[in-house]
Amino acid sequence: KTVGPQTLTASVDGLSGSPVTFHATSTAGTAAKLLFTSVPDTVAAGTGFGVAVAASDALGNTATSFTGTVTIAGCPSLT
Repeated sequence: KTVGPQTLTASVDGLSGSPVTFHATSTAGTAAKLLFTSVPDTVAAGTGFGVAVAASDALGNTATSFTGTVTIAGCPSLT
């Protein structure tokens, strides 16, 4: 689940060549969902406000390769 460098070390007492270390770097998967990452706690009626949206992969990692357009709509229509 964690994106970035990963290290795995295996060792056995008395075995030649032990320990053995494996290094790999994982990256986030493709976007699977959108999350509101910044929403104000309260807003007075009739006052505009901003929000931030981020795409994440199926494991919750930020999908940094997402370049799509996000459209936010409401009912009644947002203006």
